[in-house]
Amino acid sequence: MSTGFIIALVILALAVHITIVIAMNQAMEDKGYGRGRVRAIGLVLCAVCGFCGCVYVAALSDLVSQEAGRRILKSLEKKP
Repeated sequence: MSTGFIIALVILALAVHITIVIAMNQAMEDKGYGRGRVRAIGLVLCAVCGFCGCVYVAALSDLVSQEAGRRILKSLEKKP
């Protein structure tokens, strides 16, 4: 293999890795983790550990749907 081909493969792998980190960042925003320690840990794990960070982000609870569920339950409690 030539040196240019190896460099191209490394650049391609880095581009895919960065794309995955950006996607996991968006997933955390969609789950309601806009700022804070949890988001920082998720981004670091995705950047450093790759797959383990993706599993961590996937395992995070969805704060947006939890809040929607709470609002629905509160509205149901108010009705006789």
